[in-house]
Amino acid sequence: MPIRLRRHHVLCAVTYDGQGYTDAFVANTSRIAYGELGGPAGDGKEILITSSADVICASCPHRRGLGCSTNDMIDGLDLMHGAVLDLDPGDRLSWEECRTRVLDRIVPQDLNTLCAGCSLLPSGSCQASLARQLSSKNKGRPKAAPEAG
Repeated sequence: MPIRLRRHHVLCAVTYDGQGYTDAFVANTSRIAYGELGGPAGDGKEILITSSADVICASCPHRRGLGCSTNDMIDGLDLMHGAVLDLDPGDRLSWEECRTRVLDRIVPQDLNTLCAGCSLLPSGSCQASLARQLSSKNKGRPKAAPEAG
């Protein structure tokens, strides 16, 4: 069964570094980003792009059914990310292709525009994660969880 992701959550899953809105959200997103997508078989996982709530939304405090309490902002994020990553609802592709698109098309400074309005953006953690991945040229290797510190 494919993993359902909203367009903006493709970038979130690639740059995820263990931060989030609540403990439940962090636990769920860590399971997805580090477990299902970051494990040995992660690159081959099939991703289904969706325009409604996905696996990352499952534990989000902003989720409202299949939508979000901030739908207008989220829809805008999805449109911008979709344009940059050439992703549309209904697309099916491997996680490796998703990661490759992010690492080939986005640089850390782009997140200031692409992710405008996200409450996690000011921490700079997503930009730092993307910068580390781009500098390591680590595209084919599974992503490891950040070291506790």
